[in-house]
Amino acid sequence: MTDAANRADPGVPDGFSPLGRTSGFLELIGPIYQSPDVPVIGLRVDQRHLNGRGGAHGGLLATLADITLGYTSAFSVEPAALLSTAHLSIDYLAAVPDGSWLEVRARVSRLGGRLAFASAEFSVEGVLVATATAVFGRSPGPEAGATPRSSPWAREPAGD
Repeated sequence: MTDAANRADPGVPDGFSPLGRTSGFLELIGPIYQSPDVPVIGLRVDQRHLNGRGGAHGGLLATLADITLGYTSAFSVEPAALLSTAHLSIDYLAAVPDGSWLEVRARVSRLGGRLAFASAEFSVEGVLVATATAVFGRSPGPEAGATPRSSPWAREPAGD
């Protein structure tokens, strides 16, 4: 989806495009969007995402934390690190209402030989609604013959 297509969909801010990496599970909760240059994932909260009180379910935020923190950490190096979530912690600070555009911004604190550490902030219209931290176990390297993985935040080469 291009920026022009996103403008036609009032639910997606300019500059966001569909997340380049997905799975069957992410398809169930998405569409999930990504910022082109920085590790930011966004999602328009809808009825499917709500808990019994009418706010985004905590499990949705946990999923978004896991993918944002994992992708940000894995693709912070070349070739991409093979990571598995070892610990994920979330602090819920405010409810996320139906219809909200939710953004998750991540940063890597440390990527070592065996462990990676990262944190994220969740916001709605600039208001902090949750924070998360994660620790990932790092596998030694890609399996022989494995297809290289591309970053969701890979920049296209500039044209001439």
